[in-house]
Amino acid sequence: MKKIKEIFNELEQGNFIRIGNLKDIVDFDIPELILNFKIRKANIQDKNYIKNLYKEVYGYNYSLPEVTDEDLLNEILLNPENIWLLVYDNENKICGSLLFRIDKKNLLAKALAAVVKEKYRNNKIFELLFHLGFNYSILKAEAVYALARTITIGPQKVLFKNNFIPAGIFPNVRRVLTYENHALFIYLTQKGLKKREKITKMNILVNEIYQILQKYLIRLIYKENKLNLNASEFFKEKYQKVLIQKLNFKPIILDNINIIIDNVEKEYNEKLNKLRFKFMPFHKPNFKIKTSLGSIFLHFNYIDKHCAIMGLEVEDDLEKIYNIFYNIPFIVDKLDARYLEVLSKAENYFYHNILIDIGFIPCAYFPIMLKENNKRKDVAAFFYPFNFPNLKNMIVPDIFKEYLKVIYSFLVNKLQEEIELIETFKI
Repeated sequence: MKKIKEIFNELEQGNFIRIGNLKDIVDFDIPELILNFKIRKANIQDKNYIKNLYKEVYGYNYSLPEVTDEDLLNEILLNPENIWLLVYDNENKICGSLLFRIDKKNLLAKALAAVVKEKYRNNKIFELLFHLGFNYSILKAEAVYALARTITIGPQKVLFKNNFIPAGIFPNVRRVLTYENHALFIYLTQKGLKKREKITKMNILVNEIYQILQKYLIRLIYKENKLNLNASEFFKEKYQKVLIQKLNFKPIILDNINIIIDNVEKEYNEKLNKLRFKFMPFHKPNFKIKTSLGSIFLHFNYIDKHCAIMGLEVEDDLEKIYNIFYNIPFIVDKLDARYLEVLSKAENYFYHNILIDIGFIPCAYFPIMLKENNKRKDVAAFFYPFNFPNLKNMIVPDIFKEYLKVIYSFLVNKLQEEIELIETFKI
């Protein structure tokens, strides 16, 4: 640990680290080809080189705002909490990159934006970057996560090797050349788990996602001995499974809608304490949808049409909340959104009933994701299925098949229920 802290100090000072000097801190052989390559922490002067690297590898198809949004890129590079690592080849050209963002408020870290030039792939560059970034992030955060592309196996293997846990899957979440399904991997620290607030009630469909995760965690403890945790205290908790309740709200189609794009983030920050469903880390609102029932703050990605709900400004009225959620998919469809997600505390079982009734599908479960006061709370993720999932060319561990089967069984059952409710007349 002393050695790696010395390396972090060198990186913080803007110094280069020769890859050959990292042999003592990793448990794999470093190929001779990259021994004289160098790693450095990016700074604001690197932003154009970073953009050019992603453009060279992905063309104009790359959609992560951390790279494509100039203001956000600047903000990330100027924030000393984050670590964006760059690799330089023997010609002193950038050939690899990986970012770890830190949410200081929630003590949460996210690994993203991994890229290696094609000619240098399969030479342990990603593994080295991840090793450094991950060890840095667990000094700063109590939970870490990554969304891995499911069309390639390498990064998923690296995440498993570092004891990341498969926690769900996001169908059609990003579009590069085609729509892709990304797998959620999470790392839970001992410090974070000790602060976990136990669940007392859980929506029965959210519970089906949680049970897949729970089985995997128990296997890690008893069969593979990879987690030093008290299973009876954490993984075998008792809670009430709440059945789906029939809602008698009459859906209303809202027609007086005002879309606002100016000063949205400023207004969002001013109203943050009053908003509902406002937890969406590492996103910024850029759209406000004003309706007669209330307002919706959204993050909308113009490139791949990814959309995330970042907060509702609405009265404490279940019917109004229902109808705002009911209209969001129709509203963002007019913006040409092709993916829509919302995060919600796992304890909010009744609101989950509303989401599921409208057509949102639970797809992931993240223990201790949210920090509130000195406690950490579990979070469930939901998506709205605009498109049939693109399952071609996927390569994933078995557990993600379990997630997909459960997720799409929800959808099939929901469609069958809706068909039965259709009014008919005799001919």
